[in-house]
Amino acid sequence: AAGVPPRAASRGAGRVSSGRPPSSPTLTAEENVAVPLLIQGVNRRLALEAARAELTEVGLGDRTASLPKNLSGGQQQRVAIARALVAHPRLIVCDEPTANLDGETGGRVMEMLKRVAVARERCILLVTHDPRVYRYGDRIAEMVDGRILGVSSPTIEGGKDRTHA
Repeated sequence: AAGVPPRAASRGAGRVSSGRPPSSPTLTAEENVAVPLLIQGVNRRLALEAARAELTEVGLGDRTASLPKNLSGGQQQRVAIARALVAHPRLIVCDEPTANLDGETGGRVMEMLKRVAVARERCILLVTHDPRVYRYGDRIAEMVDGRILGVSSPTIEGGKDRTHA
């Protein structure tokens, strides 16, 4: 993040969940995104600057002063993604990030997640029940009752290529 001291950059994980409200319904998008940096002790001015940069990256540069109640579901999800990315984690864990979104908005969120992950060389671990999301992954691990049944690669059509299982 712009101006964030290296010691504040997280080497842990960022987290994105569906249906999970922002840090606080009374904080603006910018303030919500800055929370992880503020917790790490980053100067408020630098944290807010980094939050604005992340919101711009996810296409919400014009909504930095918006409260969660004034954002659509897709916009709130992008705020959550910006918050997960702001501390520069190597791993971003996404738990059903498209579950509460319509198909078109979910597709845009997934495209954005993949673009950001590739550009920043980050790993995304995504848990979903939605087969439309499979095509965005490099590897798919199918689990049943806590056991991995197989690992595969997605096909162009969005299904699973079992030849790699």
